[in-house]
Amino acid sequence: MQITRINPEWQWYKWTNATVTNNALLVRRLNERQYRPVSQNPAPQYSLKLIYELLQTPEIRDDNLSRWLQDYGPLNVTNPIHFNTQQFMDEAHHIWWITSVLDTFRKQKINPLTISNQHRIGDELLVPNPLRFPAQERYFPAAQRAQKAGLSAEHKDWLVTYVDLIHDLIVTIDHYLEINTFVKNEVHPEDHLPWKTERDRYGRRNQPNIQESETFLRISTVIEPRNLSGYIWLRIQEQLAELPDYYYYNCLQMFTPIRGHECYTYLKRKNTDNVCKFCKELLTEKHFLSERDVQLQLHETGQILYTDDHSQLVDGAGLAICPKNPSGEGHSDGRSKRLWCSQACYIKAKRDGWFKSRT
Repeated sequence: MQITRINPEWQWYKWTNATVTNNALLVRRLNERQYRPVSQNPAPQYSLKLIYELLQTPEIRDDNLSRWLQDYGPLNVTNPIHFNTQQFMDEAHHIWWITSVLDTFRKQKINPLTISNQHRIGDELLVPNPLRFPAQERYFPAAQRAQKAGLSAEHKDWLVTYVDLIHDLIVTIDHYLEINTFVKNEVHPEDHLPWKTERDRYGRRNQPNIQESETFLRISTVIEPRNLSGYIWLRIQEQLAELPDYYYYNCLQMFTPIRGHECYTYLKRKNTDNVCKFCKELLTEKHFLSERDVQLQLHETGQILYTDDHSQLVDGAGLAICPKNPSGEGHSDGRSKRLWCSQACYIKAKRDGWFKSRT
């Protein structure tokens, strides 16, 4: 048996009217809206990491907790429906730290699958301190190891061996996967038969080709989350297995918010795609312009000019200008066509005037 992917039909509920006040959910009757996280948010660990960092500011904590529940829903659902703020913060703390460590691995071009060939067992890496933010650690081996090493919350970073890091990552990931996921066959939601289906870039069934693609059965074993927590930890496991071949970037609305409403959704892209589509020149982070800068330059000059003042991280959704870009020619990156987290996000931006002329 080979598990090929997360079940693309899996759905979760967001609470569109959720309101948190003084860390407590006050709405008596929640409006639940069903959506498919698998197609809408390919990197929820980064969305939660961002929210968790914002939650460290007490003055805006309630607003950001409400925002998470409205956009993505609770990590788990208990009956009767109850939102445990402390439990949410503890798990978000674990996800923040593990994602930060995986980011460090990616930036150092460390591949855990070949670590024995690249590094000695005793080599060490500087990573964020797992004790940096206060949390009631119910299950977090990294925090226990850091405490034994003499670290306190005042330390920003932690120097630890690769082997210890890999151990703590895997043990924590396995803990959450064991209680929050299970294996099943992928089937059509209507007749529960395993038809072969084609999907577009947003994970939707491709209507023009659906009749041709669903003419035969295909047995496909998928892993399914029991809740949003399970889905996030599956994506973290996926990220660990794929290092360092992918990087993550924001939905385009993160950088140019519509009416002040940023989208906190992240997407993923292969590093091998990060080349000029004309001359195959490798593009680095200094070649990227944010979408704000792109639109500003087009409005003021009618053309896009690369300068060091406009550089930004590759992890942003923007436009990359090839360093060999000839004057008047459109050398740029062959980036993923998916700049929006979902078709709904793209339609909203278009409806609210994002694409209107700025003249």
